[in-house]
Amino acid sequence: MTDEQKPDEQKPSTEKPTFPKRKSADYVERYANNFFFESSFWDLKLIFGILDQSEKPNPTSIHTTVNVPWAQAKIAAYVMLVNVVLQERYGEPIKVRGELIPMPVEEAVTTLGDTLEGAEIVRILKTVHEGLFGKRDAHKTEASPASE
Repeated sequence: MTDEQKPDEQKPSTEKPTFPKRKSADYVERYANNFFFESSFWDLKLIFGILDQSEKPNPTSIHTTVNVPWAQAKIAAYVMLVNVVLQERYGEPIKVRGELIPMPVEEAVTTLGDTLEGAEIVRILKTVHEGLFGKRDAHKTEASPASE
């Protein structure tokens, strides 16, 4: 104990907390190349599926739906973004075909109207979109610099 440290003081723990996990009896691991969202006041529904190319016009065969509360959705969005940033920094750039890049937010968001709050939301979402996919002409479908 140092002269400055009082007897009842503890040093902060440097140990990484562990969160035990175990697979339930009905655990399944699935692959999805398509997903959709449905939002409600209470939660965000994540709907996963696989493109079925055996039919025309190529429907998505939905196989799993998971509802998560909004706090979990926010945490998951952050953790996924951190993983994308780390992958692109220390792994390889993630290439996204131009026609798969979501439309810029100013084209997608029409319900916010011309309010200050709406303009601020559009500005924030535009910054996120450009950070992930780079700047691009709204009418082009080629891959952006961030996805090449």
